[in-house]
Amino acid sequence: MAARLAAASTAASANQGSQIFARGIPPSSVISPLGIPTSVSLRADRVPVPRATSRGTHGNARRAAAMAQAKVAAAAEATVEPLSAGSPAPALFDGTTRLYHYKACPFAQRVVIAVNYKSLDFIERVEISLRSKPEWYTEKVYPPGKVPALEHDGKVVGESLDLLLLLDDWFGDKGPRIVPQDITLASEASTLVAACGDIVMAGYSCLSQHYQTGGEAEVEASMGAHLDSLEKSLAQHQSKGLFFLGNFSYVDIAYLPFLERFRIAFDHFCGTDITKGRPNLGRWFEAAATMQVYTDTCMERDAIITTYQQMLDNKYFERAGVANTKSAAAESSST
Repeated sequence: MAARLAAASTAASANQGSQIFARGIPPSSVISPLGIPTSVSLRADRVPVPRATSRGTHGNARRAAAMAQAKVAAAAEATVEPLSAGSPAPALFDGTTRLYHYKACPFAQRVVIAVNYKSLDFIERVEISLRSKPEWYTEKVYPPGKVPALEHDGKVVGESLDLLLLLDDWFGDKGPRIVPQDITLASEASTLVAACGDIVMAGYSCLSQHYQTGGEAEVEASMGAHLDSLEKSLAQHQSKGLFFLGNFSYVDIAYLPFLERFRIAFDHFCGTDITKGRPNLGRWFEAAATMQVYTDTCMERDAIITTYQQMLDNKYFERAGVANTKSAAAESSST
């Protein structure tokens, strides 16, 4: 594990792999007012290696307790404003494990879901306003200025997909594991998560092109193959459960924050139900909706619509490089 973290800390790119910082290392990154980095890795290139770590027994009582604790934490957070410019810093690097996040950011939502699911109640949550970041966050905590970031053992680590893996590495004995230890399932999980970036970009591209005039035909032309692929993947483990690997895992956590937004956005802007003709995808959403550790992290429908309206009107996804708005015909004529 130490070798993997050391290798990650020397990564040259700010948008590939995990980023690990001690105090005062000064790379930089630009964040949009709505909380998504202008340079962001949407692909996963890490294959988790299963470990022969013993897994404790977590019964219904423990899961119920975790859900109750998550509800209390969510209620407490709802009354606290995000820390913004001028806000005092917590007692940084005092031995406390802290998760820096922003509720409107789907990348950060991934890690909050995982922390809830694993019932990691000792992790202090600090919400950072990406509209007006506190100066100390980029100066002393995480120079790229993005969320999520996890302060632990004198280091700060970023990148949501890497953090999902590290939560099991660092806290594997606490709560259910989210990364499968079976080699075959781990390989399948890695493939599914690696595809998430393409699907996210396709969704942003489709919305950017068609949010004002598009309908079901346009959405299906742009997104249908991606959604059908997910539908097929969800069918593989139906005998075990309704999630991608049967049981809830980091694959579901990787997709949920984005697909929940796409489901609402395509319905509102394009009048399209992305689960139509995809019963497995519909049941996946329904199963996730029964998990309080997930639902407590969700934005309200109206908030998602308002946020996406602003982003689409401002051509944010295009400017951020996470949407391709060229039509196939235009691309063909330019070659």
